[in-house]
Amino acid sequence: MKQLPRRLIFILFVCSFFSTASFITFYTLGYRYNTERGIFIYTGSITVQSNPAIVNISVDNEPSKANINQLNGSYHLAGLQPGEHFIEVSADGYTTWSKKFIVNSGISTEFWNVMLTKTAYAETTYPTEPINKVFPSPTSTLLAYVSTTDGGFSVNTFDTEANETVSIFDTQDYAFDRDDKENIEWSIDSDYVSIPVTKNDQKNYFIVNNDTKEVINLHDIAQIEDIHGVRWDSSRNKFVLALSGKTLYEVNIDSPEDKKVLAENVQSYDISGNDIYIFEPAPSHIVYKTSINNLETRIPVTTLPEFYADDDRYSIIAYDQNRLILINYFTGKLFGYNKNDASIRTFSVDADAKGAQFSDDGKKVLYWTDREMFVYFNRDWETQPVRLADTSITLGRFSQGINNIHWAKDYEHATFSVGNSVKLIELDNRGEKSIMDVITLPYPPLQILSNFDQNMLFYTLTEGSLQNQGLRSINFPEEVAGLFTPNRQ
Repeated sequence: MKQLPRRLIFILFVCSFFSTASFITFYTLGYRYNTERGIFIYTGSITVQSNPAIVNISVDNEPSKANINQLNGSYHLAGLQPGEHFIEVSADGYTTWSKKFIVNSGISTEFWNVMLTKTAYAETTYPTEPINKVFPSPTSTLLAYVSTTDGGFSVNTFDTEANETVSIFDTQDYAFDRDDKENIEWSIDSDYVSIPVTKNDQKNYFIVNNDTKEVINLHDIAQIEDIHGVRWDSSRNKFVLALSGKTLYEVNIDSPEDKKVLAENVQSYDISGNDIYIFEPAPSHIVYKTSINNLETRIPVTTLPEFYADDDRYSIIAYDQNRLILINYFTGKLFGYNKNDASIRTFSVDADAKGAQFSDDGKKVLYWTDREMFVYFNRDWETQPVRLADTSITLGRFSQGINNIHWAKDYEHATFSVGNSVKLIELDNRGEKSIMDVITLPYPPLQILSNFDQNMLFYTLTEGSLQNQGLRSINFPEEVAGLFTPNRQ
């Protein structure tokens, strides 16, 4: 009789062990017991990665106790019942981000690109002369800016790290070319700039050496009439490309007499890497690729559809031979070309298109009208939210005009200005799309410039008149230090 209780106790222990182990196993696999229904439910989870990195997360108005993953700076919250939930991501001194979302059984709903804006940013004001327009160098902390003088204008460079201004050009005989499509262009190593000017309605360009301040009149040295569309060669420092009428020239500023004709019947061109993309107007309306190193080879890319060919004044924006855009800034028509494997897709805007930008990897195109922004996906995007190639989303529609549209650093947001406000909008269209104020200014900014390397947002602010802008900046977005850093602010 004494052995019977022992056996019962042993059996109870065994049953308890297996039931507990089963429960733990089920719990680990994501199952939760629903007392109302009396069954186990396969739950889901969420993963959040944000900027700034250290944030508070609540789900359905309940604070979570998730810890940050030191490897990738993300938070993971498990055991969520399938169905609709509400998430908030917050941090002291920042605007709260929130969204309704759906949890599915056994799946982690991921938010990899949550970006919060500060409720107040410290502004830096730079000691520059009154500014008309700013042109950032692609390879350094230098900016070139134009200031209007009585009867002429000057160009200065400003080093945003050293906080130093250097005057490089001044003229009383020419006006700065205010055509929005003509810019001060920097050479590949920032040693030179080309400055577009006008005199008696005639275009010209001055080439300035930033170190020696030597000034070269491009028209005089190259003897090119009707000069426009000057760009620097992407691989050779002292070579510029320039259009004369519809003839594309290459000019070595050290030996301009040896200028070379690169192509005829050129309406517009773009440079991507070592390749030149040329739009040839009527009668062909063709886009082809060539190379300075191999001008004999011309690879046809695409032809402008007949509906868009009623006006040839298209500018070309090329990422590579599989992805490019033709945009007519006069009629507002836009034609996008996207070749993905053997499949060719196109997208278009019939009127009012104002601009377009490729993401750094070429997988996305941001384009816009006066009051709307859109994103087209050239390639499949497998990170949540998943998007398929050859699909578009409307990023935002606004009752006021929008300006200064640019990709943000993560290419999952865009910055833009509406009136006096600089704003940030996300691409994630699950639930309500987040639009956050970055900074509100006393006047509308004329320009907004992002320096991703420095995590800085530059803008010009009116000081008395639109012709007298001052340069300012804020640190945006937050700097992310990298792996194994608990606070990446």
